Amino acid sequence: MPQISYLDRDWNVDKGSLEVTEKQLKPDEFVITAVLPQKMGKPLYAFTGMTYEELKPLIKKNHWLREMISAGQQVKLYFDIDKTAKSLDEIKERILVAFPDANMHVSGRLGNWHITLSNYYADCVTQMAGVKAFAVANADAQFDTCIYHHHRAMKIINQTKPEVGSQPQKWVDGSKDATKHLILHNFDRKKTNINTMGFSKYVNLAAKVKKESRKTEGKTNLAELPDVKLPLPEDFELPHAPPLERLFMLPCKHLTHNTRWAVMTWCKIVGISFEQFWKWNQDAGNAMGRLTRYTQYWDKENDYFIKDATIVAMLKWFYPDVEIPKSTLILRRQFDLSRVVNGQHEIFNEQYLKAEYIQNAKGKFNFLLSGMGSNKTGSVVDYSGSLPEGSRVLWVAPRITLAQNTAQRLRDAGMNFALYMSFTKKQKLDGALDRRQYVICSIQSLHYLSKEFDCIVFDELETTLDTFMGDCVTHKKNLFSNWEKMKILCSRARKVLCMDAFTTQKSTNLASAILQMTEMGDEPINLINTETPLARQKMLEHPTFDDWFQNILLDLESGKKIYIYASCKKGTKGVAAIEQALITRFNWEYGRHIISYFAEKDEEKRNLTAVNELWSNPDLRCVVTNGCISVGVNFHKKEIFDCVHAFYATYIPPRDFFQALARIRHPKDTTISLYRSELRAYGDYELADLDCNIFKQLQRDLDIERRANGNHKKWETFNLFAEMGGFDIYPSKAKVLSEDLRTEIQKMLADADIFFDFENIPNITWEDVEELEMKILSGRASALNKLSLEKFYWKMNFIDEADFDELKEVWSSNINLPARLRALEEEEVPIMKRLLEENKLTVDDFGEGLPDTMHTSIPLTDIQKFFNFAKAPETYRTDLVAKMLNAYFQCEVYRRSNKRKQKDGKRDYVYETNNSFMTAANTVLHFLKRKEPEGTVPSILDMEYDSEDADE
Repeated sequence: MPQISYLDRDWNVDKGSLEVTEKQLKPDEFVITAVLPQKMGKPLYAFTGMTYEELKPLIKKNHWLREMISAGQQVKLYFDIDKTAKSLDEIKERILVAFPDANMHVSGRLGNWHITLSNYYADCVTQMAGVKAFAVANADAQFDTCIYHHHRAMKIINQTKPEVGSQPQKWVDGSKDATKHLILHNFDRKKTNINTMGFSKYVNLAAKVKKESRKTEGKTNLAELPDVKLPLPEDFELPHAPPLERLFMLPCKHLTHNTRWAVMTWCKIVGISFEQFWKWNQDAGNAMGRLTRYTQYWDKENDYFIKDATIVAMLKWFYPDVEIPKSTLILRRQFDLSRVVNGQHEIFNEQYLKAEYIQNAKGKFNFLLSGMGSNKTGSVVDYSGSLPEGSRVLWVAPRITLAQNTAQRLRDAGMNFALYMSFTKKQKLDGALDRRQYVICSIQSLHYLSKEFDCIVFDELETTLDTFMGDCVTHKKNLFSNWEKMKILCSRARKVLCMDAFTTQKSTNLASAILQMTEMGDEPINLINTETPLARQKMLEHPTFDDWFQNILLDLESGKKIYIYASCKKGTKGVAAIEQALITRFNWEYGRHIISYFAEKDEEKRNLTAVNELWSNPDLRCVVTNGCISVGVNFHKKEIFDCVHAFYATYIPPRDFFQALARIRHPKDTTISLYRSELRAYGDYELADLDCNIFKQLQRDLDIERRANGNHKKWETFNLFAEMGGFDIYPSKAKVLSEDLRTEIQKMLADADIFFDFENIPNITWEDVEELEMKILSGRASALNKLSLEKFYWKMNFIDEADFDELKEVWSSNINLPARLRALEEEEVPIMKRLLEENKLTVDDFGEGLPDTMHTSIPLTDIQKFFNFAKAPETYRTDLVAKMLNAYFQCEVYRRSNKRKQKDGKRDYVYETNNSFMTAANTVLHFLKRKEPEGTVPSILDMEYDSEDADE
């Protein structure tokens, strides 16, 4: 047997040295292990025999020593706690409950402790099943359950691991005599043999913990990961990322040992080498001991199969933005004007802009970036009026309504702007606009201008530039001349003022390119904003169009004056249909009580120049419009309208939608009633082709937003504009959001080998609910935010005295079960109510067992519609009720039994209730809140069942 000399004694090394050392032991000797560091390679494990007296002086300093716990030796009770968030006092309290008056001796460091009990002992380590059961029952506090076996090496006080930088096992509490911290030596004179104690309580608890752990064996508990939100790299695309790229995106330092083990197993499956895995894994520590352990883990075969979806779930946990489509993320970066290379940021500690901010800004291009309603137009009007006598000003608008409305506003301010529409085509061709000092013109009519301007104002510049998107159809044959005229006029003007609450880099890129055409290529672009934002507005989202429209009726019936934005003009949800429904319902007269606007209503649109007087009429109760009013019409009078209702459809650019909401500047109630509908996606179109690099760059920038506008699976781009515009979205019905959350959570559980431990999810209060609801609907919530809110909703299904130690199993196995049972109890689901009545059942029968045969006479088409079956059942087969119940509870509830029974001279199938479902249902029903108190979250599935032939 090879030996080394260490501490003036011989130590056995190499394979089999422990067994050899045990055979060589003299009386009163124990096996001591030294785990010695080496300059190269793995640590060296050495073994020797040593008496207690020989050991005592050695443990005062670090010699990398371990006690070897072997069968047949009397041992103190000992515990090893690793990486716990519990305090030492809490750990000690738990131990004292099981072991009263325990003399505890603690070594280690914060959250990592070795604890020995010098007045409790076992005759042999193999007789510590009760102590192990106690550790298993307290696994939530990170008690190690794997240290109670023959040939277990335990680190001694003052010793360290062999890795460089390893911390010593320092004294923390208890006796300062180091030998009291040993497991095999220096027992108290008065001590208790644990064989005289009863551990049935902990054995039962341990059995329950083991049962739960078997259910989650091989699965990753994402809820134990830290709630850390990391920035998503610009070049990372999850759907196209190869395994190695996904691996290095995972933040190794933030993972637990179990999750790193799962990642290692996945790496082996997808073909990542150990060297590549270790390069990633060493971020959590590159000590030789870790390398040794993970080499052993890698070489050891295991039966677990870690799905790609599990790794994806981990990535989503740390990178919530990874679910956002790339085009929306690119658009978000377009909004980040801190990336503008030559940008000069001027931020003023005000809510509203002033003309002096523009006057003091040096440079040609000046962007006014403050939010909607922050006096951008007012400050520009004041600035224009302060220009030197004779200065020419051009005001460029993207649409006719904006040009008309702004012309009136400028005239009211004493500036006689010539509106381009006031002239005939012949007059404009003859230079009528060039002879006027102040001109307001649409972007499509710039080709009529020849003379230079001192100041050019772009009102809603981003919307103006949108006219150059795609085939530029609104410019018709004048595309080239309008484009060239815009560049030339801007390059020669002294000041160019650009207003838009949703300014992106497509505007600043254009400004930079135009500056490069002049001698001022390196001149900074002024980005003017206010430091004090306007108050954020609340949007209350309704789950259906009918629910949204019902809210309109309630407001009108209570005497309110309202403004309605509807995305479409025709159809059952369009402006015309809403207008007619309200006229019929309230017996209104069009033009007096209600006015509507869309493209063909020319007379109504012409009157928009006097919108403040027109809409202030006390007889007018309702204005309904679509996108024909999005910019330019500003109703400034305060508290005339009571509230705003808005219906958004996906074929409307989110930019236009939010611009439209700003037309009513000061309603009494700033909360907007919202309904969102996925009616139609964006199609492709041909791009206009101009031989101009600046134009091509603009088209590329425009295409970023066009592509992003098509992302509405989770309203990603809509939510981005809401965030930029200062809107927070809340649910009108919490139960709908809860149902959506449960669906999302169940999909994650079904797709990946993961679970969310109930205890790891933070508890929240009513004060937290509204903020989390807003975060979720606005797309800003982390996975843990969603789980915390759903846990809150979920617990609301139960009575105050509910035992969640029992119920938490249901959370992991069937998160939908409590709400579904409660909906049956409250008779909220008519089709299920009828099914139960037909079979003379109550909700309690789900916990006690259903009969072996059940029937229904509900129309088959109604069954298909309610349960969303691919096709209607053709007959009332014996398995129909089973399909209905399984679809309702989204798990196996009722299944065919192996038994059959005689019926009408033939043997027929019988059914049985799934035992695990019945057990879970029984637990839920025991604690279920049977009658809903006022003010709590209502049950789900507020679904209508109304069939003309239901009773046939």
